[in-house]
Amino acid sequence: PGERADLHGRAAARLSARGARLEEIAAHLLAAEPGSSPETVATLREAARAAAAEGAPDTAVAYLRRALREQPAAAGIAQGEAAGIAQGEAAGIAQGEAAGIAQGEAAGIAQGKAAGVAQGEGGVARGGADGIARGGAGGIAPAAADRAGLLLELGELEVLVGAPEGVGRLGEAIASAGLGDDALARARASRARVRVLAEPAAAVSDLEAAVATARDPRLKLQLESSLLDATAYVASLRTEREALLHAPGEPSIVRKAHLLTDSAYRCRPIGETEALAREVIGSRELLDAVGSASGTYNLVTIALRHAELRDLADGALQDGERSVRRSGSRLGLAVIEHARALWQLTFGSLGAGEAYARAALATMEELRLALSVVSTETVLSEFLRERGALDEAAERIEAVALPPGAEGTIVYPDFLSARAMVRWTRGGREAAESDLRAARAALLAGGWRAPLKSLASIRLIALLAERGERDEAMELAAEEEAIARGIGTPGALGSVLHVRARALGGEEGLELLTEATRLLRDSPLLLQTGWAQHDLGATLRRARRRADAREPLREALDLARRIGATRLADSAREELLASGARPRREALSGVEALTPSERRVAALAAEGMSNREIAETLWVTRKTVELHLGNVYAKLGIRRAQLADALTGAEAPAEPSGASGVETPAGRD
Repeated sequence: PGERADLHGRAAARLSARGARLEEIAAHLLAAEPGSSPETVATLREAARAAAAEGAPDTAVAYLRRALREQPAAAGIAQGEAAGIAQGEAAGIAQGEAAGIAQGEAAGIAQGKAAGVAQGEGGVARGGADGIARGGAGGIAPAAADRAGLLLELGELEVLVGAPEGVGRLGEAIASAGLGDDALARARASRARVRVLAEPAAAVSDLEAAVATARDPRLKLQLESSLLDATAYVASLRTEREALLHAPGEPSIVRKAHLLTDSAYRCRPIGETEALAREVIGSRELLDAVGSASGTYNLVTIALRHAELRDLADGALQDGERSVRRSGSRLGLAVIEHARALWQLTFGSLGAGEAYARAALATMEELRLALSVVSTETVLSEFLRERGALDEAAERIEAVALPPGAEGTIVYPDFLSARAMVRWTRGGREAAESDLRAARAALLAGGWRAPLKSLASIRLIALLAERGERDEAMELAAEEEAIARGIGTPGALGSVLHVRARALGGEEGLELLTEATRLLRDSPLLLQTGWAQHDLGATLRRARRRADAREPLREALDLARRIGATRLADSAREELLASGARPRREALSGVEALTPSERRVAALAAEGMSNREIAETLWVTRKTVELHLGNVYAKLGIRRAQLADALTGAEAPAEPSGASGVETPAGRD
């Protein structure tokens, strides 16, 4: 073994002299005996930086652990560019990209940005902003500074991949007195990431100390973003959040973004929310400060969704997508894909949304981001249920494992609401009711009262109405109606009146359902509109007004076909048949015949991206892109230049986030 290790060391030296690729050299260094070579440490740190940037944090951790095994005196090589991960964009994976896992509601507080490393997409210590790996900087001894810097880099990555050693390494780095102010702030923020679910108060203390310690203005903004993200995602931090949001002084762009988020979640009048939204996303200031993968930016896009500001949300997501493509951030792309899936669920195509959700989920699972996986599985189950894949939806949502502490986060009510709808649709009404009551309780605890947030209250009213518990259903409906009227958006009010009408019943209920349908038609909420039209037609048919029933049912069927809502289409067709109409059963054709992956590739091609750019964006081979596009051209009978028109015509409803309708899961009553 000793001879073999020596051979590996020699091979690494020769490869380095020939200018071989970093990963080739590092592979041999991993198998070589530790020594005291500054060059070895520098090479391993550079290789770790490259691996992290490529989305391979486990490999980066292995390289840095090996670097740490070199003699302490050798750690001092990490100076200037050799500092690797602690410098420039190298910080990206543990800070930036990794930091931004917090996906809107799905955020993983314990994973990413919300925890506090929050370094945009590009890393924070650009060119040695804090001087951690610069021997003697700020009076710190070179060996101490270099070892502390290496501990920081390794600890950040270990926290990212869930290695238990990470917290200890960060603690050692903090206690070493070898970190500059900004590096110390980073270490505290990264440690907070681990503590935020189990010890939220301690995590906030770490983050507040990090904000106070940081000197670099951009880092300070990113740490403020992390602090506010944590308070947004964890219900028990509601009091701390109020104090931070309303602290004295002119609010930063980050604080304004969180004031916007709270305006939507706490149900302020739409005029106030929209004015804040235009101020926050009217320029690139927020995007430049925290990056599109950040929890703050993601929360903004989802707040816009709850406020029914479809076009503003779409514009913010497009800006985020462009930013991610420039940076090449794989994690950043997954964050945007998750948000875009939500956009599609509320405002657009269910087929396209499913494709976004599956793409985001693949990355989240690969990076082992547990809470983000829960959130993305939640969204995917909504798509699957509405697209008729009920068995897969049930299998996936019932298999979801909640990480410790998840019950106290903003993700939890969404998960419960989605699981309830799957259970209800499969006949498990008691289990569904239990989930919906728990989801509503979680929403109240967190102060997340927006009617469109998880739809739990609206769905609970519908379930109670179906079970004949009219008094409780009407009481809840009156409460939700008051909230919706205070907001002033047609979709929220229409959705509440829809379920209130079902609880009311009779002629009065029919009048209210007609009003709900009118409101929803004036809103951008496509799926909810389709189900309201369906229920109006079904109610008219049961009232023996078969001729009157046909128009809303035809509208529901047409909308369902356009947005890919298979379950709605099937039920509307059955109702039309029962009304005496003879709807044509159309074979899947056109855009409807495309698979989710084909839709995703076609959409990017329609934006003008080349096959190479699409492959890089989706992290697939160019051959895969060519295969999907070939299938698209064959199914649609068009050429590439006609893609944009073909997709726009098919998805005329609108485009990119949300939950599902509140129809009786079995379809017809």
